[in-house]
Amino acid sequence: MKKKELNNKHNNFLIFSFLLIIFYILFSCETLDKNLLSNYIINDLDYFSLSTLNDDFGFAISSDPHFFGKNSNLQASINILRTCEKYYLEGRIEKLFILGDFFDIGGLKENWIRFLKLKKEISPNIKILSVIGNHDKYFGGQIFWKNIFGSIKSQDFNYGPSSFIWHYSFKNFHFIGLNLPSGFFNMKPTEIKWIEEELNKIPNEDFIVILSHSFFYSSGYKDISGNWFDNKGNIKNIAPIFANKADLVVSGHNHYMEWIEQDDLVWIIVGAMGGKPDPSPSFITKGSKWFLKDQFGFFLIEIKGEKIHCSFQDQFGNILFHKTLKK
Repeated sequence: MKKKELNNKHNNFLIFSFLLIIFYILFSCETLDKNLLSNYIINDLDYFSLSTLNDDFGFAISSDPHFFGKNSNLQASINILRTCEKYYLEGRIEKLFILGDFFDIGGLKENWIRFLKLKKEISPNIKILSVIGNHDKYFGGQIFWKNIFGSIKSQDFNYGPSSFIWHYSFKNFHFIGLNLPSGFFNMKPTEIKWIEEELNKIPNEDFIVILSHSFFYSSGYKDISGNWFDNKGNIKNIAPIFANKADLVVSGHNHYMEWIEQDDLVWIIVGAMGGKPDPSPSFITKGSKWFLKDQFGFFLIEIKGEKIHCSFQDQFGNILFHKTLKK
């Protein structure tokens, strides 16, 4: 009887493995249509922007849209894209950053095709930069993410030893994208060394924003998968890399909006682009100054003279929280 059960388990394992291989061949070994990508990828022709006409400029950041997900709010994601497109055409922002988790499963090629078509329809002009999220990597989805975000050609943008980390600069503003879809263990030693070198090149008077999918400090909750609040591994192993250089750290992963002041830095959580809102937090991080759940929106940075205006806005551009920083 036991032998028969073992044989059945072995056969089931072989069937499951075979299905995974077929799935990978069908979805993860293909590249995206070049015609779709040609209207999307940043290149040197895109370097001139509306923002260069003004002394004032800005950037929008959001995360975790989970486009087309069963429990996601697609209309909210569309509204955020539409609002950011409007801000771009008005010359208020230069780029939109999406900090990962575009979908529930990144390995489905159809999701990426639908996203590119949606963006072309709703927000054809604004360019998007991204760091990769954990869901983007499911079933080999990093292949598709790299097709879009791993081959950007622009004089103000450069990659590290992998396309998962990068440095984008605009005037005196710098954005460093980290390879943190899940935690500190994602970052390779060569990537860490490159980031340290890039940070050391940046003048002290410039403003530095660190971008990641998985967070450092955050209010949150606990479930069977673990603790969804202060990521001690990231805080211990990654935060010291930029602790004395960065001005602002923006992350997603948790589906909240939060402003945190801790360790002489401002930490932002903005996983609010459409994914299902997370449960009410059972843990409030020590430096939390403002927190909001069950609301979709984005984080806006606007530079006006020497002042840096930071605000959380809802999907339509209504201000939810505002604070002014100065370098």
